[in-house]
Amino acid sequence: MFLMYMLLSSLINVPAKLWFHDKRIEFPIRLIWGILLTNLHTAWVHIVISKPSAKSFWQRIPGWREWIEILPAASLDIILPSITYHLLRASLARVYVSYFSDATGDQGSTAYLEIVFMLPRAVAYATSVITRAIYIRVAASMLPSEDEPLVPFDRSFGGQARTSQTYSLSIRNAGAVKAPSWNRYAKIIWDTLGLEFFCLLGSIIVLSAELYSWTPCTLLGLLHLAFPDAS
Repeated sequence: MFLMYMLLSSLINVPAKLWFHDKRIEFPIRLIWGILLTNLHTAWVHIVISKPSAKSFWQRIPGWREWIEILPAASLDIILPSITYHLLRASLARVYVSYFSDATGDQGSTAYLEIVFMLPRAVAYATSVITRAIYIRVAASMLPSEDEPLVPFDRSFGGQARTSQTYSLSIRNAGAVKAPSWNRYAKIIWDTLGLEFFCLLGSIIVLSAELYSWTPCTLLGLLHLAFPDAS
């Protein structure tokens, strides 16, 4: 389910990024496509938090009522990190033009350019961690009554979830989490990032060793392209 969601997302988002260099066109496409696919994301959340079910693949996908309920959280998860990234990058770029535009090659100018490149991405990622947690809590509150969760929880979230055709937390209630819970969540994210980093590093080392054993000149040529100033 998750692989299908990621594949369908990439089929639109990647070409949109390559073909439309104007963010005013690219972003609405990503937003509309993400909203259309959000039921697949919700179904994946339900599969992860519940015990195996006899339901078919298509039966796990929520209906249109659930799609309407999850729309606010899905829109927030798509919009807020992107807005945070572009606003912060534009602000830092404006400061750079005002104070460092005449300092080409200056050490302070170079350092600031690195900040302009890295800081918006880091802040946008931190924002996405929060919006994704809100999305997952809203999706979890919509778990069908016939599905048994792996870890039992109050589906009404202490009476906070609305009850029409299904339970559904609002964005405000989904984000109203006590500090210890956010700390546990942040620790899980940090541990996951560390694991992904070491897996990526290990993969790079293995691939580099295989490439070197296959054709050393190719690896050296790639290193020279990556680090042209290295002697």
